Amino acid sequence: MESFDYILKQDLLERGWTRSLIDKFAGNPDKFRHHVGHKNQLCLYNSKRISSIEVSREFREALESSVARREKIQKTKKTNEEKTLTAKKIFLESKIKTIVSDYSKIDIDVRLVPVEGIEVAALQNWNDWVNDRIDCFLRRHDSRWEDFFEETVCTNRMAVNYIRHRLTNYEEKLGFLNGLSSSFQEFGIVFSGHHLCYKLLKTATNRAIADKYPKFSNECYRQISIMEEEQSC
Repeated sequence: MESFDYILKQDLLERGWTRSLIDKFAGNPDKFRHHVGHKNQLCLYNSKRISSIEVSREFREALESSVARREKIQKTKKTNEEKTLTAKKIFLESKIKTIVSDYSKIDIDVRLVPVEGIEVAALQNWNDWVNDRIDCFLRRHDSRWEDFFEETVCTNRMAVNYIRHRLTNYEEKLGFLNGLSSSFQEFGIVFSGHHLCYKLLKTATNRAIADKYPKFSNECYRQISIMEEEQSC
């Protein structure tokens, strides 16, 4: 049958041939066939002719040389990749102390807006945040949420948290820190300074908020004290 008399070009590639070997030893296809749904035609080579080429000494030597060359290229590529990864790993490990130092003197920008507006927005933000987490399942199956009512008074904690997340560059700095942590994990490095940097970031942010909004300074320093107590435990 015709299907046994001819071999596809892709089959030659899968048998170890390269395109240059095909051009040199097999030459032009013996036959072309239209491939439904494709613009290019299938290249077919006579199976007997290919078999006779594959047993020839000249072809075997060319194939062995080609395989050795490809293996060398892959080995060199792998070695270079390993060297690059090692260099990146060494670089990241050397940057841990620098990163912690940078976060110990980080600058925080705080936007100043009317306190009344902050309290209204913070209260709404809190209620939205809670409602997002109380879905229908919890309301039906967890009695703790049956009598839930929205808060009607903005607490200082709500206000400080709102300012930190919405009116400062805290989220930007936190996102950068988490990105660094992911980079370390990618290379199997434990970023031991992550928690310390987070603490330094939040402390610096709360202090900046206290300076800009004296009304909430007690709450800012209360949160800082809690972090320091957790650190000492």
